[in-house]
Amino acid sequence: MRMPKYLSPSALEKFFELPDQTEYYLKYLADVRPPRMPQTEAMSVGSAFDAYVKFELCRDLFGIHGVPKGFDLETLFVTQVEEHNRDFARSAGLVCMCAYKESGAYRRLLHQLKLATGVPRFEFTAEGNLGGVPVSGKPDLHYTSEVGASIIVDWKVNGYCSKAGASPKKGYVLCVDGWHGKPSRTHNKQHKDANLLYIGGMYINAGCFFEDVDVRWARQLATYGFLGGEEVGSNFIIQIEQLACKTHGAQIRCATHAGRVSIPFQHELVAQYQQAWKAINEGHIFINLSREESDKVCEKLDSFHKAFVIEKEDDVWFNQMRGK
Repeated sequence: MRMPKYLSPSALEKFFELPDQTEYYLKYLADVRPPRMPQTEAMSVGSAFDAYVKFELCRDLFGIHGVPKGFDLETLFVTQVEEHNRDFARSAGLVCMCAYKESGAYRRLLHQLKLATGVPRFEFTAEGNLGGVPVSGKPDLHYTSEVGASIIVDWKVNGYCSKAGASPKKGYVLCVDGWHGKPSRTHNKQHKDANLLYIGGMYINAGCFFEDVDVRWARQLATYGFLGGEEVGSNFIIQIEQLACKTHGAQIRCATHAGRVSIPFQHELVAQYQQAWKAINEGHIFINLSREESDKVCEKLDSFHKAFVIEKEDDVWFNQMRGK
């Protein structure tokens, strides 16, 4: 069994996917990893939009000649979108970017960043120690507001490739349409259950905590906050820019979620990192089973894993089967 150097929010999520943690073991601990699954079209849309928005924000903040190395559009796009998806994702990502701008959400975020104290940081690796556990993450954006509040921002694209599409998650502080024409019922409105509070230079939802909106969002951004220097048990602000799409971008609503994670959730999150790290170091991976049963599952998975070891001459065929 391999020993990981650190945990991340995504790894922690997989570890606690009870009743078993098979996916975590196969991806992070097995001696021979299975082939990585190819990027889906849905994933590629978010990655492409991510490239567009980070490039345009850098260009508008620093000027075309001041865009940091590696943040030009093509480098971001090629790095994040796998080759078999690039034709589709290039146009889909642009559809999302145009809707984000049309809604006014891009302009509002850019205004926040222009007022920021210091230089905003995009897509950087943050590492630290949480309760004795080495943790790593990659925040989309971190900046300090004009009044000194530290804010973590992430973008989410939901529903673009889904037949049913997606709706904005509850609790948003503002939802705006990304199109001209007849407005939706949520256009230019806050969520019905949102209780807006102006703090840190922006409006946040004080009516509920982030973990009540989406526990994965809360876990991810709270971790980024800790790695950025926020104290566990403090009232830092996190922000999600959500693009809720109808099929293939027929309509895209842009919802801004801003708020806090509760203090009990923060302490519980650190405890989860500690529990997972302890189990990994002790080798008792499947914590819902006895140690003996857990060891047997690990042995079976290691044996199963050997089927993924392929000879060199089979590489081309195997990659074709994966759509590479």
